[in-house]
Formats: sequence, structure tokens, C-alpha cells
Amino acid sequence: MSQVETPKEAFKRALMQTTRAISGEKDAEVGFGGDRTVVTGNKARLPLLPRKLAADSAAVARGQADIAALRLAYHNEGTHARLEP
Repeated sequence: MSQVETPKEAFKRALMQTTRAISGEKDAEVGFGGDRTVVTGNKARLPLLPRKLAADSAAVARGQADIAALRLAYHNEGTHARLEP
């Protein structure tokens, strides 16, 4: 018996795949949890999606995923620590 993917599950899968693609990190671990975006090493945790996914909340989720992807791609902890005020 095959299970049908809901639109919300398909959106989450697309966010995870897009985050990996933009970051250039094929082995990046992308998941969902909490209420804010957290990136540590090669792991990104995106905020949980609301129960009802409207166009505006989908746009915010996409923006948060893009932020995580760019941080995965370009953030350098050593450079950050060296240049931190």
C-alpha cells in the first residue's frame, strides 16, 4: 500500500532539498523543529511549519530555508571569530 504525500509534506521535502542544493552541501542535515532557524556545522534546523500552510507562511519558511542555505554555504566560524568585535 503506497502512502500519498500531503502538500505540506511535499513542501517540507522541497525546502530540505532546496536548502541542500543552494548550500552546495549534499550531505547537509536539514530538519524541522523549534521556532527559529539554527545552523551549526553542516546541520540546519528550520522552524516547524504551521498546521495550516498559507501563502504568506510558506514564503516566510522559504526565506528561512534560504538563510540557512546561505549560512551553510558561506559562513566560516574561524573568520567570524577572528573578525568579531
